[in-house]
Amino acid sequence: MSDGLNFEDKIVANIIRQARCDNKWLFEAKWHWKCYRRGLLLWEEKYKNRVVDEGLIYILSVAFKNGDKKTAWYILVFEDDYTPIADNNYANPGFTESTAYNETNRPLWNSGEITANALSNALNIASFTFNATKMIYGGALVSNNTKGVPGAAATWQPSKAYILDTIVVPVGSPGPPASPNGHYYRCTVAGTSGSSEPTWPPFSPPDGTVVDGTVTWTDVGAIDDGEKMFCSGKFDVAKPVEDDDIVKVSVEIIANAIIV
Repeated sequence: MSDGLNFEDKIVANIIRQARCDNKWLFEAKWHWKCYRRGLLLWEEKYKNRVVDEGLIYILSVAFKNGDKKTAWYILVFEDDYTPIADNNYANPGFTESTAYNETNRPLWNSGEITANALSNALNIASFTFNATKMIYGGALVSNNTKGVPGAAATWQPSKAYILDTIVVPVGSPGPPASPNGHYYRCTVAGTSGSSEPTWPPFSPPDGTVVDGTVTWTDVGAIDDGEKMFCSGKFDVAKPVEDDDIVKVSVEIIANAIIV
C-alpha cells in the first residue's frame, strides 16, 4: 500500500449548519448616576436597568399596532430597598418614589438623536436637587412628570398635619385613578386638614385648588391607565444624599438585533 489514497479509502465530510438564523431583539437601558456635594463628586454609579414588560409591550404596540405614542419620558428616583421585576408597571411600580428634591416635577429625559441604535440624554443630563437626607436605591423611566404619583399617593385623612408636596386621593374611591374625577391633589400650602373631607370639584381642571382647613390642595391632573413605565432598576448598594446634594442622571436606551 502506498502512502497515498487507494480506491478502497473513503472520504467523509459532514457539514453541520444551523437550520435557520433568527434575529432576536435586545433592548437595554444603561444608567449613569453622579452625585455632587458642594461641587465635589460624592459618588458615581453605572448599571443596566430592567426593561419591564409594560415597556416592551409599549414598543410593540406603537411600532406594529398603532398604539398611543407618549410624547415625553421622565426620570424618577426611589428610596426603598426594592428590586424591580418584569411585572412592575406605572400603576404598581413596587417601590416608594422619593419626592425629596426641589424640582417641581420629575426631570425630563431629554434625549438627542438616534446614534448607533441608541438614544441618550447625555447631552441634556437630568438633575435632582435634594432637600433632605435620604438613601436612594434606584430609578425608573416613566411617561408622566408628576412626582409622587401614584406611588406616594395616600388617602386623605381628617385633622392631619400635611407638609408641602404630599399627594393625596379623596376617601371616596381609592386606587389609581383614585378620586371621584380620577385626579390626585398635591399639598401646595402646608397645614392641618379639616375635620371633614372637603368637597373635591367633580371635574377639577389641572391646577385647580381646594381649601381644606389650613391646607390648600392643588389638582395635579388625571393619572390614568395610559401612563407607562419603560424601565426600572436598583443599585447594588444604596446611595446617600443630603440637603443640597445634586444628583445628575443620564439614561441610554439601546436597541440591537442579535442572531441566535
